[in-house]
Amino acid sequence: DYLMKYPGELLTPANTPSVEFLSLIRQHQESGQSVWIPWRQRTSEADFLHWEESRRPRCDRQMLRSLLDLPDEAAGPTFGFSINGPSESVLRRCLDLFATALALLDLVHLATIKRFNDKFFTMATTPPSDNTLRAPVLQEVVHADRAVWMTVSALVRDQAWSLTDSLNEVGFCRHDMAPLLQPRPKPARAPQLPSGPASPGKPNLRKRTNPDGQHPVPPSGADAAIPKAAPKGKAKAKGKAAPSKPGPIPGFDPSWARVVDGADVCMKHAIGKCANPNCKYAHVCPVSKPCGQPHTALEHAAAPH
Repeated sequence: DYLMKYPGELLTPANTPSVEFLSLIRQHQESGQSVWIPWRQRTSEADFLHWEESRRPRCDRQMLRSLLDLPDEAAGPTFGFSINGPSESVLRRCLDLFATALALLDLVHLATIKRFNDKFFTMATTPPSDNTLRAPVLQEVVHADRAVWMTVSALVRDQAWSLTDSLNEVGFCRHDMAPLLQPRPKPARAPQLPSGPASPGKPNLRKRTNPDGQHPVPPSGADAAIPKAAPKGKAKAKGKAAPSKPGPIPGFDPSWARVVDGADVCMKHAIGKCANPNCKYAHVCPVSKPCGQPHTALEHAAAPH
């Protein structure tokens, strides 16, 4: 019947629901429960074949032990996926397999459930335009899928609607999907410590203290300061240095003149201690003569002499 209704659909072991999956949906539908099935129980024929192959005894000992011990039979194959892994491939696989199962059981038309699933998939995987937001992760998508189907099942059970009308109502008339699949804010990034000197009033994280908190521990390794090299001696000036004038010697009165008629006065001769007959300084008296003019000392420079 399925191939006659949908001749363009190709069924393979990977996209054909397993008998256990179909039986579980039929059991929920006949008991009045929600037809939503947990994702781990949405298995295909390929999953069943792999599970059956893994349970086959590999040797005579395993076969004999399985006959004698009579271990508990496993409930059936399951679909294993990481709840923290990527969501696109897992979501598409579970939605398509569930849609095929509902169409095989003739509970809804394949086009109706595919249109419903496409809207759910688009809202769950579209990245938000705001960089501070993120799309829902796989665990949040699973919870949203279950909540949407709880609403669909409530319309079928309480309002006696058909599954087709309930899917169209929830998927395209109401806004139950948008709040469940809306973008979430991204977690805040940890603040980075400044690399420069510590600000006033803030503790210096690079400064370590002893356990008693009294004396600082000297830095070591990368925290240790590099000692400055001792300054080298002053470089000698190139060329001949200019001669400096001799400073005052003990006994030479600072009020005495040090230059007379353009020649430097010999200070040792002024105090009677120069015995050099070839002295290059002038042997003259440096004591200044009194002016004797009738003006004050402040007017001496401006008065004619």
